[in-house]
Amino acid sequence: MRSLRLLDVHREADHIAASCALDDLRFHVTVWYEDVDLTALARRFGDEAVERIAVHVALFQLNAACSLRPDVIELGAMRST
Repeated sequence: MRSLRLLDVHREADHIAASCALDDLRFHVTVWYEDVDLTALARRFGDEAVERIAVHVALFQLNAACSLRPDVIELGAMRST
């Protein structure tokens, strides 16, 4: 069974980075925000809200790896966000 695993979602003030794995393949993506301060958004709306947004952005960006037709997608620790 081929499993696409979301390994990490990381955010800084100006970007969201994510990585996933499918078998021996590793994929990384970074979305940069020139006019958005994610740290300020977290202070205003809460860390959990911005973390949820970051996970959704990461999943949308990593959707391209689904073209390799995994049998399942594992969210790991991100499942609860």
